[in-house]
Amino acid sequence: MVPVFAQCKSHPGRPLVAHLADVGQRVSDPLLRVVALCHDTGKATTYFQEYLSNRPPADRRLKQHSHLGAEVLLAVLWAGFQQGVEVRADRILLACGFVRRHHGALDNLVEALSATDEQKRVLESQKRALDLPGLVRWLVGLGHGYRECLDLDRTGLRVKAQRVLRIDAEPGSYMARFQRALRDFGLLIESDRDSAGGFPEGHFSKAPQYAVRHVDAFTATLRGGSPDMARVRSRLFAGARAAAVARPPNAGALWALTCPTGSGKTLAALGWAFRRRESRVSAGRPNGPVIYALPFTSIIDQNAAVLQQVYGQSPIDESVLSVHHHLSEPGLLLAQGEESLARNWTEGWRADCVCTTFVQVVNALYHATAWDARRMSHLVNGILILDEVQGIPARLWPIIRESLRCLSREFGVDVLLMTATQPAILGEAEAVEIAPPDVANEPVFNRYDVRAEVGESIDLAGVAETARLEMSSGARSCLIVLNTIQEALDLFALIQRSPWAAAFRHYHLSTNLRPKDRRRVLREVEAEPTGAIVVATQVVEAGLDLSFDVVLRALAPLDSIVQAAGRCNRHGTGLRGRVRIVNVQGNSGAKVYGPTHMDVAAAMCREVARGAAPEPELLRLVSRYFRELKQRVSQDEAKAILKAVQMMEFASLRGEGIDVKERRVVLIEDQFDRVAHFVETDDSDRVVWERWRQAFKLEDRGERSRAIRGLRGQVGQRIVEVPRMYALQTEPDKTTGLIYVSELDARREYSMASGWSRTR
Repeated sequence: MVPVFAQCKSHPGRPLVAHLADVGQRVSDPLLRVVALCHDTGKATTYFQEYLSNRPPADRRLKQHSHLGAEVLLAVLWAGFQQGVEVRADRILLACGFVRRHHGALDNLVEALSATDEQKRVLESQKRALDLPGLVRWLVGLGHGYRECLDLDRTGLRVKAQRVLRIDAEPGSYMARFQRALRDFGLLIESDRDSAGGFPEGHFSKAPQYAVRHVDAFTATLRGGSPDMARVRSRLFAGARAAAVARPPNAGALWALTCPTGSGKTLAALGWAFRRRESRVSAGRPNGPVIYALPFTSIIDQNAAVLQQVYGQSPIDESVLSVHHHLSEPGLLLAQGEESLARNWTEGWRADCVCTTFVQVVNALYHATAWDARRMSHLVNGILILDEVQGIPARLWPIIRESLRCLSREFGVDVLLMTATQPAILGEAEAVEIAPPDVANEPVFNRYDVRAEVGESIDLAGVAETARLEMSSGARSCLIVLNTIQEALDLFALIQRSPWAAAFRHYHLSTNLRPKDRRRVLREVEAEPTGAIVVATQVVEAGLDLSFDVVLRALAPLDSIVQAAGRCNRHGTGLRGRVRIVNVQGNSGAKVYGPTHMDVAAAMCREVARGAAPEPELLRLVSRYFRELKQRVSQDEAKAILKAVQMMEFASLRGEGIDVKERRVVLIEDQFDRVAHFVETDDSDRVVWERWRQAFKLEDRGERSRAIRGLRGQVGQRIVEVPRMYALQTEPDKTTGLIYVSELDARREYSMASGWSRTR
């Protein structure tokens, strides 16, 4: 028997019409309100109502409701069109796509109404199990019509939509349209989830929690570094805060903070952000999150720890500070069992301050999944800090530039690009520099000399000999940064065997170690750098507060060299630092970074090679390096991506479909030759693995999902991605997606000092 529409439920104990009306009330755009009213109408079938009563249909596709809801919405919009209500073809497709994919991710716009023959058969069965007259009476009572779409030319509608999209050929215009679509999709998802979760409107609205006074109080307690460095940092803090009101608060702007490593950029940026937010709120703008993004998960925890100290209260929960990335561990609310609240604050970027990764920001800007769109809906009302922005690949500069410009211009977002080596993402003078004039030229930022020896290549034994000579010349610590894990492992083993190195402690840092072990190494080196020789890959180049007397860097892109050099005499209190650039045999840099980056870097380094250059001279080369790189890096990928943005190819931008690689927006390329291993080395690892294994056995789907999410961060700390040729076995477990390495096997395959064995 077909259930009466007015008596149907959306969730156990919740009337469907109450849920639909509630979601519609939470959005303000007229078209989006219609979308909200229709989005769950597909739940009014016999199949879904029986599913809510724990009687799922034999064919589980029949309980799915999104496709039917999209058809209901189309009939409502078609009725309005017949009555003279003008809605553009692309907006109709977008609205239907919102409903059809509100539990997943948006399809390419032209596919919003497509259906296979099997999907059509399922849809017809669902329509017969729906109280259509009752649904229509409800819609008419709300002022909406309903007309079956039998005479609707769907192909013609798609053609019209494509024509509209092609006409709008200005990047700034179609990027704004694209971002509005992501925001609106996010608002729909947010409203639906809040209503379903029983959260009243405004539940997550709060006054700003972080303020400038928190930063001021914290900086007053800082000690260490030279008096000159303390003076410069104080000047930077004050200048950044003053600059926060250099632009009207009722509009967004693009900002830059360009200053050498060790200058206190993090605290200066936070002071600027909180001051900027205070001025925006005072001007009548709604409060929004401060989103602090970094390129690597390895440095997020360090910045989050600073933010915890800045707040000055303990403990603080996810509503104040959220750490969001794939390895983030449960916060206070989640530990207290408040999973729904914790996820809303953290995964939705609703917290007062959010620490996340560039990957998550780019996903929010381009990927159009339900969760990414939720984040986009809060990003457009926030303040975005991109720290170590040189970590964005040059091939993506054009699309990032268009995204940031649009966020600022169309949505009032304040975006700060922060680095010691500002890449050529924005045009000259396009961003407001918040560092005081000439602060980078302060004498305190002349901390080391650079010698480039790139004319002839040397092998790893030559690199080890260079390190020996430096350590025998009075250096107390040395950092060696190579381009590949294998090079770093081979050099680390060579130094460990060298008699001259016996007087020093040896460390290795790369992703060949589990995150848990990288943390341990960093703590040990930070606690006592004197007497340490660290052999590492690029993981040490951004954000880590490490300082060495000598830094040896294999030839690499100039921004990577500068970042590595930033670990040399970082606080200006030790011996004058020495940075040496060496050309290691094997041309590994070209394989990692590409030949264009390496060619431009080599040309710049040859200028330095004429003699020892002080730190300021190296920094002056960076702007030239980025300008040259911008001219030489191919724009083909960026053009293909922007074309996909213009045509609203949401799925293509995620890399879904055939032959869409050139349109996929991804910061970190997939490594298909690697296999994830969970490595057990102690009792805590054993406990985590057992809890992880048991989580997958839970029968209740919701309970299972919650348990897995709660453990994901702890599991991630114990995972190492192993090249397939060195894997313990060829394929991971189908249930957990991991290869489990017992403590016994780990004694053979894994070293706490160097990580996974690569001798198989």
